[in-house]
Amino acid sequence: MSEEKIYLIPKGELTHPIGQKIHFRDVANLCPEKNTDMILDVVIHDGSGNEALELIKVEQLLDIAQKAKPQIHFELCSIEDVLINFEDEKKSKTPLNFLFNAIIYLMLFLGSALSVMYFHIDVGMKDAHLEFVRIFGGGTELGYKIIAVTYSIGLTAGIIFYFQNRKLSGTRLPSPVEIKMSTYDSGVSAYLKEKLKGKQKKGDEK
Repeated sequence: MSEEKIYLIPKGELTHPIGQKIHFRDVANLCPEKNTDMILDVVIHDGSGNEALELIKVEQLLDIAQKAKPQIHFELCSIEDVLINFEDEKKSKTPLNFLFNAIIYLMLFLGSALSVMYFHIDVGMKDAHLEFVRIFGGGTELGYKIIAVTYSIGLTAGIIFYFQNRKLSGTRLPSPVEIKMSTYDSGVSAYLKEKLKGKQKKGDEK
């Protein structure tokens, strides 16, 4: 008779409210899930403490699962540890936090706008628009403003339409910004995990 096998899939990273207990099901999936409730309901962390980040090692998850069901063979689908980011929901919904986010978005918008403006100055876009107006409209100041405004609207609409509607086999492709942010988030996550591993290792040696 072949040994029953269950695959353990760590979630890698998650955000969890402070003060709420973290169960096995929050940090990992089991496949198949049949008759595994006693494992999935195990409390991994009580959610308390002063640390904003917590690292749950994949070996710890495997040990919990194996002790709960010793007759079953658990196989890891990933050796990635789970990084838990504790979030204070009360602080995240304060007016001060909303104002802070609004300022950040405003700075990003102004920075992007200035970048586009400086690029157009470098390539002489204003001269090109003036020449276009001179050829087709006589070179009036009003004509230049109309061309500049319609060009800006068309450029913005074109970028939004192109990056939001590119599809491959029926699936929308991510934008360059989404790819960059995903790469950045992965790098931050990997760095924090290594830092927490080192911290835990020093704690074990003491």
